[in-house]
Amino acid sequence: QTELLPLQAYLRVESGGIPLDFSLDQGPPAPTPALLDVKAGNHHYRAWAPGYYSAEGEFNVVPELLTSVQISLVPVKLRVALGNFQAEGYTAYNTRSSGSGVYYHTWEEPYQVYLDANPIKEKLRAALGHYDLIDQDPDCVISIQISSDKEHIQGAATLADGRGQLRETVTAKRDMPFLSFDEQGSAQKRALEVADDLLGQIIPLLARFQPQTDKAPPDRQAQVKVQTGPSPATP
Repeated sequence: QTELLPLQAYLRVESGGIPLDFSLDQGPPAPTPALLDVKAGNHHYRAWAPGYYSAEGEFNVVPELLTSVQISLVPVKLRVALGNFQAEGYTAYNTRSSGSGVYYHTWEEPYQVYLDANPIKEKLRAALGHYDLIDQDPDCVISIQISSDKEHIQGAATLADGRGQLRETVTAKRDMPFLSFDEQGSAQKRALEVADDLLGQIIPLLARFQPQTDKAPPDRQAQVKVQTGPSPATP
């Protein structure tokens, strides 16, 4: 009976200048870059580094050739979700009058000032673009409420962790000296200023939240490139 032995092969693992550790077939960790003598065939790998999502998978090592594996891990980003969001205007009243003497009559005419939520949301998303904005399994949930009356625009923001536990609350306010010819524009401008104030307080606080590093989002998987070439022993 003849025993068939696996053919020898060569494996080079690189990581694009970012040092990482990897293990082959659940073996001991080794740093990159590395050049190894291995058995040809399929191998399972795992790669990890501080501040990056770990990665694992399989690749095939070709007999008697050099298989080069380039692993590019994805940096960990805090996963942030925008929770409850409200931007509310208000209704006020103008007093009108007519007539004189016994026929004098007064009444109130209501008027409304609206806040457009869309530009405020876009400002939030742009400022938080450094983070992963997601809808499920976040590390931090930000909820914002902005409202107005005839004298003020005020806002409040809460930051909760992924379990829903409230961690931080911040507030901001702007005076509302309405311009008689542009009350709508005046309110919207100051609402955006309040949003800027809230963001200025929120972003430093996000450093207190720890990202989950165990699993990368589906759209942020590591890139692994496998190439084959002549073995190092080939002249």
